[in-house]
Amino acid sequence: MRGSTGTTVPAPKVRGLQAPAYGAPSPDLLARAERGLARFLARYIEDRAGRGRADSGEDSLR
Repeated sequence: MRGSTGTTVPAPKVRGLQAPAYGAPSPDLLARAERGLARFLARYIEDRAGRGRADSGEDSLR
């Protein structure tokens, strides 16, 4: 009987349905994140433009 070496062996490649790679984001998730970031940045830029140059140093930290 062989003892365990403590290493993991990758699963053999098989055809058919396979579980998605663990920890790897799907293309749909990446697209959704990009849209959310673009929406956030648009609001942030709009808010910053609305303040103008006359804001105090304290407000710039928010």
